[in-house]
Amino acid sequence: MKAKLAVSLNAARQKVRDELIPAAKKVPLDELVEALLYYYKRTKKRPTLEYVLIGGANDSVEDARALVRLSRRVPCKINVIRFNPWPGCAYDAPAEETVDSFLAEVAAAPMALTVRENRGADIAAACGQLARRSVSVGQEETNV
Repeated sequence: MKAKLAVSLNAARQKVRDELIPAAKKVPLDELVEALLYYYKRTKKRPTLEYVLIGGANDSVEDARALVRLSRRVPCKINVIRFNPWPGCAYDAPAEETVDSFLAEVAAAPMALTVRENRGADIAAACGQLARRSVSVGQEETNV
């Protein structure tokens, strides 16, 4: 089996991407698109753009349209994943009607689109929930 490329995009507008992924400032979206085009031309494989849909952060119709515009620049697949918050998290899950509007906008574009089902949220093992957390045990702090 040959390797495939998946990129954690999470926003197709530079300002939003910079807020969600501060390290993304090092590689602007235009440069990322050029690199993805290079990859596609060399391998003839469409990269997958992973897009975690975060309530109120990157889930608007404007965000969806930006994703469609970006996807028209490079042959790709898009994998949308609903964000799963955890206690104390700064972000929220997207509202179901917002998800529906976002997906309707993106589905109109000519690319492969998948939507990952939510699984594991009940045990804090869903996408976005596998974060380090600490609990106090007596005087010591233990990572779990």
